Amino acid sequence: MRLLCKVPVGKCYCVRTLSNDIEKADIEKVENTKIVYKLPDVLQRIEDISTDRINSMRLSLEAKFDGKFSALEGKFDGKFTALEGKFSGLEAKVDCINTALEGKFSGLEKNLEGKMSGYSWVQSFKNGLFLLFSGVFLKIFWDSFLKQFLQKMYNRYFETTEPQTVANQPVLAELVKLEKKSDNFNGGKKDSEY
Repeated sequence: MRLLCKVPVGKCYCVRTLSNDIEKADIEKVENTKIVYKLPDVLQRIEDISTDRINSMRLSLEAKFDGKFSALEGKFDGKFTALEGKFSGLEAKVDCINTALEGKFSGLEKNLEGKMSGYSWVQSFKNGLFLLFSGVFLKIFWDSFLKQFLQKMYNRYFETTEPQTVANQPVLAELVKLEKKSDNFNGGKKDSEY
């Protein structure tokens, strides 16, 4: 590296370098009233210092990065291990609950099967008695009321009547009166309209 200054020839000057070191520089030659200083040691020292600083900064950054990365990795591993422990604990609890529920359901199932086997013939007997009494009631209802009612209705509307004669006139008059009374009783509707 060469520095240019306007100074007289033959004198020695001190020069401040980039690294704030003070070096003596000998005057090499004069060119057009410009003095060229030769600084061979300063240049080498500047390069060495800058290389050392760059290397030390790179190493410190690498160390910081490695430290932070290892710290984060440790935290992540710790949290992951804790989560694995929690999940394994939850899995154990769920398995325990499932086993308990299976035991309860199997117990309830066996209890229900026992009760159903005991109650099945009782229920069948009750159903049989209900059907028997229902049949008896329907038979009594049919024989006592419905059969007679249907027979009367049949006789009233579908049986052929004797031809009208003078002897039957009072009977027919009575029938007409009864029919009018029954019409008034039914609200004016004839039985055939039902």
